Amino acid sequence: MRLLTALVERFAATCRDAGKQPLLLVMPQVVDLERADRGRVYGDVFAGMRRLLPVVDVTSRFTEAADPESLFSYGRLGPHPSDRGNALIADALTPEVASMLARVRESAR
Repeated sequence: MRLLTALVERFAATCRDAGKQPLLLVMPQVVDLERADRGRVYGDVFAGMRRLLPVVDVTSRFTEAADPESLFSYGRLGPHPSDRGNALIADALTPEVASMLARVRESAR
């Protein structure tokens, strides 16, 4: 997990150095949903990263969905969020992005 934390630290610093606000989206993979812990094992790791940048973790939204498999579509490149999965992600991101935009607008005044 140290490597992952170092990568996120570097990502956040690179964004800020470029005058951008970083945000980390965490979503489970299909294999995470098949595991006994349903992908929740990483929750503490990503929660700790909130000291570095905003984190939107949609793992529980995916695992609590009536049909988690429907949140993925399958193609040549492997599983990716389906239209339904993307809508769920957008719903989770909207409040955080709105808050970020409000801070930018406020600082521009």
